Amino acid sequence: MRVPRIATTSHDPLVRRSRVVSYVLVAVGVVVLSFAPSVVGGRVGEPLHVLLHVVRAIVAVALFAAAVLVQVAVGVRWRRRLLRDAADDGRQDRRTGRGQDAATDGREDRGALPPPPA
Repeated sequence: MRVPRIATTSHDPLVRRSRVVSYVLVAVGVVVLSFAPSVVGGRVGEPLHVLLHVVRAIVAVALFAAAVLVQVAVGVRWRRRLLRDAADDGRQDRRTGRGQDAATDGREDRGALPPPPA
């Protein structure tokens, strides 16, 4: 029987990359949100000034949502991989006839037991 692998998220390169991407998206969103339209040079009463306020809020929210979606997508992918690996382990147990039951208590089959004394 195969020893089940412990799936840790901290060593998975896909999870690490997705965290970096999410942090970058959030950081860019914060920068966009903190951007002052007056830096561009428009006066407060102009329509461009109001448009920049609206656009920066929309862009920031879109970046925050993208960061969340990256994490959700990676989580779904990671969960599917765990389920696939668990299903593969189950198929292997059925093929070999070795599984966890009351007789073996989950331990590996080490051969036939000697006959009981008569």
